[in-house]
Amino acid sequence: MSGHDSTLLAMLTSLGIVNGSCLWTNFMNGTDKVKPYPNCVYPPFAANIKFELYGTGNDSYVRFKYNDVEINICGTKDNTCPLNQLGDLFDQVTGSLTFNDGKKKCFANPEILPKDITI
Repeated sequence: MSGHDSTLLAMLTSLGIVNGSCLWTNFMNGTDKVKPYPNCVYPPFAANIKFELYGTGNDSYVRFKYNDVEINICGTKDNTCPLNQLGDLFDQVTGSLTFNDGKKKCFANPEILPKDITI
């Protein structure tokens, strides 16, 4: 996954890799000093996220990499994340939102919806 810094930031914050509150505080205070948390770093230029899928069927697992550094997002000893555990992790992060739930939250005012989307 690559994209704009804000796209990556949303994913990194939701997985607990970057502390969004710390970034916001530093932004609001206009500080360029040493950040108060080790995970208070805005994604640099050309940052990227990778979900590498290995195995097949019930033995499938994912390795998560941020700027080519493996990060243990599931708390396993070998930095892998079984596919079913990754699904559970995303359910926790999203609160099990469906696409339609997301549309309702993002477009709370139906008047601003594109004409081809209904909620």
